[in-house]
Amino acid sequence: MGGILPPDEFKEFSLRYIEQVLHPSQAEWCANNVFCKDCGHSIEAIADTGCDVVGLDWSIDIEKARMI
Repeated sequence: MGGILPPDEFKEFSLRYIEQVLHPSQAEWCANNVFCKDCGHSIEAIADTGCDVVGLDWSIDIEKARMI
């Protein structure tokens, strides 16, 4: 439900914790997936977390996501 936050608050109150969860668990045998409902406004920041997969919902333009 990160989409209920404005982009700057999403980065402060959600994305930084997503990054904390991802980094200790980075392993070759484990794919890290991140899905944030209604977070198309921060798709690039989500991709920059180092996750392996970014989940998309209906509000995200697939072509834009592919370019990122």
